[in-house]
Amino acid sequence: MLEQQMARLAASSSSRKTGQLPPQSTQPHETVNAIYLRSGTSYDGPSMTLDNEVVVKKPKFGGNDKKKANEEPLVRDRVPFSHRFLWHKRNNKLGTKESNEVIVEKEVSPNAKEGDAFSYKVDAPIEDIIRMYNRKSVSPRFLLKVDLKKAYDSVSWSFLEEMMNALNFPGQFIGLVMESVRTATYSLVLNGDMFGFFQGKKQLRQGDPLSPLLFTIAMEYLSRVLTYVTDTMKFKYHPLCASLKLSHLMFADDLLLFSKGDVGFIMVLLRAFATFSKASGLLMSPSKNSAYFNGVDAGVKQDILQVAGFSEGSLPFSYLGVPITAGRMKKAEGQILVEKLISRIRSFGSKKLSYAGRLVLVNSVLTALYNYWVNIFIIPKGVLNRLNAICRSYLWDGSSELLRVPLVSWEKVCAPRTEGGLGIRDSCSWNVAAMVCRVRDKLSAGYQDGQWMLDTKGYTVSSGYELVRNKFQAVSWDKFVWSDWNVPKHSFVGWLIAREALQVKAKLFALGISQDDHCLICGSAGETHDHLFQQCSYSQRVLKMIADDVQVVLPAGALFAGIWSQVKSGVQQKVVMCAVMAAVYSIWMQRNRVRVEGSLLRPEVLIHQIRQLLKYRIKARLTHVYDRRDVDWLSRVSFLN
Repeated sequence: MLEQQMARLAASSSSRKTGQLPPQSTQPHETVNAIYLRSGTSYDGPSMTLDNEVVVKKPKFGGNDKKKANEEPLVRDRVPFSHRFLWHKRNNKLGTKESNEVIVEKEVSPNAKEGDAFSYKVDAPIEDIIRMYNRKSVSPRFLLKVDLKKAYDSVSWSFLEEMMNALNFPGQFIGLVMESVRTATYSLVLNGDMFGFFQGKKQLRQGDPLSPLLFTIAMEYLSRVLTYVTDTMKFKYHPLCASLKLSHLMFADDLLLFSKGDVGFIMVLLRAFATFSKASGLLMSPSKNSAYFNGVDAGVKQDILQVAGFSEGSLPFSYLGVPITAGRMKKAEGQILVEKLISRIRSFGSKKLSYAGRLVLVNSVLTALYNYWVNIFIIPKGVLNRLNAICRSYLWDGSSELLRVPLVSWEKVCAPRTEGGLGIRDSCSWNVAAMVCRVRDKLSAGYQDGQWMLDTKGYTVSSGYELVRNKFQAVSWDKFVWSDWNVPKHSFVGWLIAREALQVKAKLFALGISQDDHCLICGSAGETHDHLFQQCSYSQRVLKMIADDVQVVLPAGALFAGIWSQVKSGVQQKVVMCAVMAAVYSIWMQRNRVRVEGSLLRPEVLIHQIRQLLKYRIKARLTHVYDRRDVDWLSRVSFLN
């Protein structure tokens, strides 16, 4: 038992005592009064425990509190915890659209992390605390990374109900929640057959959206126990946590405990956790816990490890999915992130996706994997370059290794669409922008008289990124190439055409890859971008018929800009450019068909296919009544009628 081990530890280190611990409770279920206290109140005695029923005396309000003593304190008046709940009763059902509305007011307290704050501001305390652990001749300090044994499976239902009652949740709501928790049934599958149903006695169900919130309430008990014992005793904090009075950090079941590297103070934390374990049913896994010491005598360290059953950990260790290290991240530590990206690409199985499909995955999946890291660490340049290389390889080749020459340089790809790029974030520039507190000299151009000039709301990572990224001249074709009415793969090929980045034969001939530069479709001239999409007889015929359908004239100069300038209405522009993008994409696909299969569709057949595609695509976008002039114009578009 942990209590017995702590007694042995106290006996073996009586010479190093630093304070008196509260007396052991003889009741079967020990409760800590601190969780029922609110800021500014005093308490006049211990709570009384009768079996599983807890009778709590009401706190006395201090003289500075304007509330009356008989007024029930609200949850928001109590010691703040990371998630506050305000319940607005709608009806008696739970888990439906008409259920009780839950408004979650998030507040970051010194010891609790905000649930959705994945930023360097959240993890900075951990990184700063660990940073000194590779130095010698420092004051003694201790950190314990706690692993909770089967966290969700061990929460006591009676404890959870007591906590909600103590926090003054409405009784009707508590009844609904506990009914949802207690009515879960389970069955066993043996040899492929399901047998019986039985009810559980404890645990929160994995995957239930209510479970993380209820687990937060359970862990709030531990937070207040630790706060209580560290405030009421002569507790010495970790040297880097004293100003914040920080004894612990927790995010769900990820828990870190801090103290000065002394047996007595470590005992305070462990005794507090033992009290929490008695009440909640949540236990440590001593064999999986890791203790980290610095400046602690070898004898003291050995006593703690032997009696408590912990193992001494080594840096770096993983917390919230990222490595916590004593110094700057090294390239070997960043390799974990590189392997994650490669593993995710292999799981896609998407070699046959179009450029547009791979672009979506790069922006929504791959960059999201490393955005968390680049927001909290200064990542080695070699790792950042490797991340960029993996994203570039997947965009152009559908794999983690690039086996072909990219059509457009990565710097131009990372430019915003208004500057002719694809809007992918460059990890190197984003890391600099996110680490403004550490690399402020690189952002000095954005400050004037100590004020950030690029955003009226002050410094943001996005505005910092705008300052440090590579700049290019704005383009005039971004709006019609990336219109939301266009088919995404049409837009991507249109973007390559606008940048003259397609592998036409004239370019391949100049590189010595092709034996000649003749157009694959007409064979009458060199296959350049201008010839293929404007001068080739096949292309002219296709584009002329599509242009007649949307009532525009093919320009002699720049194709996209010349057509765009003929139409002023927003709806008409979207329809025209959707048609033009579909036409140039189809022409490019026919050119590739000639190269691979040696066959070519007749212009009339290709135009019929384009019209059918445009008919359903554009009608799906016509969702509301437009201006009368637009309605008249749309009525004259042949493929829509």
